[in-house]
Amino acid sequence: MNLYEFNALELNERMGTANQYGTYLYNYIGYGERCNCYAIDKFFVKVL
Repeated sequence: MNLYEFNALELNERMGTANQYGTYLYNYIGYGERCNCYAIDKFFVKVL
């Protein structure tokens, strides 16, 4: 999957794709915000 295919997906499909195919990198918690970061092939995904 490339970035253009990922961006063409609906929001729920993007979240499922990130969880299923993404490699978990790290979790950021700060200033009332929580963020998970994933790598999929050659791009990164930030899930808030």
